[in-house]
Amino acid sequence: MKLSLISDDIVFNMFPFYGYVRKEGNLYYLKDIPTNAEIVLEKDKSANFNIKKGFSFMQKKCLTYEDKADSDDFSWFDIDVENDKKKKDVQSVRDKQLPDKLKFRFGEYMNGNVHVSLEENGSYTIAYRFQEYLIVISEGKWSTRNGILKLRDPFLNYSFTMLISVDKKLIAIDFPNELNEEWIYSFVEEGNKYKKINL
Repeated sequence: MKLSLISDDIVFNMFPFYGYVRKEGNLYYLKDIPTNAEIVLEKDKSANFNIKKGFSFMQKKCLTYEDKADSDDFSWFDIDVENDKKKKDVQSVRDKQLPDKLKFRFGEYMNGNVHVSLEENGSYTIAYRFQEYLIVISEGKWSTRNGILKLRDPFLNYSFTMLISVDKKLIAIDFPNELNEEWIYSFVEEGNKYKKINL
């Protein structure tokens, strides 16, 4: 799903999730490939979709029908290929799983335009960078177990997962990685210079 977001004078596109859809009655279940999470939409009488479960930025929002999607926008994108690639990437990461005693630094990590902020109080934020802004798509609480960092999104009722590496970088396992080829998140030494926006 491509989202076109407008905030003040900012207009930009992002790919927070993509994957497969199944329908049961008026409910639509969207299985996201990068995160392995499931987003649930409920179709109403006006053919709009109320978001029953999704990323935290989707809470109390609905999707309204505007027009048919332009198939050319996604002609270069093969869902089955991406799904197979994700499975191989995940297996490669899990093969590197390390002891639980590894520590990470609190602060900001980034991979391309995707940022994840880990606070000492146990909270996290995942955001997409656009120009000087960070658009928040998920926030909640983090925890660690068996060398895995878990970021729990309460509205999605799901934990994104990352592996803590020996060099204190974070390797995404099930994570909203947008369309990045790499899954490694590096610490931002200079700190966050961007303005965070909640939609």
